[in-house]
Amino acid sequence: MFSLFRVLCFVCAVTVSWPATEAKATETNAADTNAVTADAAEPTRRKPNIVFIYCDDLGFGDLACHGHPRIRTPHIDQLAQEGTDFRSFTVVNPVCSPSRTGIVTGQFPSRWGVHQHFATREQNAARNMP
Repeated sequence: MFSLFRVLCFVCAVTVSWPATEAKATETNAADTNAVTADAAEPTRRKPNIVFIYCDDLGFGDLACHGHPRIRTPHIDQLAQEGTDFRSFTVVNPVCSPSRTGIVTGQFPSRWGVHQHFATREQNAARNMP
C-alpha cells in the first residue's frame, strides 16, 4: 500500500515552466537598437505552461531524475530540471480511482460517491462518470 501511495504522490506532480524567454528576447532586442519603449521594457504576461503527469504503477524512484541507476527518462528529467519537481505532497486517496476523481473535480472523492477502484462501466455510469 505504501508503494501505491508513493506512486500516486509522484504522478500528482505538476511541472510548471514560465515562458520568460520571449520577454527576455524583447528586452535584449530593444536594448541593442537603443529603442527602449514602455512595451518592450514590460515583461510579456502570459498564462503558464502546466504539464500534469499522471500515470499508473510508477514508483517515485522509477525515474532517472529521482535517482534510478538504470532507467533512462531524458524527457521527464528535462521537464523536472526546467520546471518544478514536487517531492513533498499528499493525495486525497491512495487508491487510483478516488485519487483521479479528486484531481479531475477538485473535490473530495466522497462527494462523488467514489470510495474504491472503478470496476465496471455500470458502476461508472451510476456515479455519472464516463
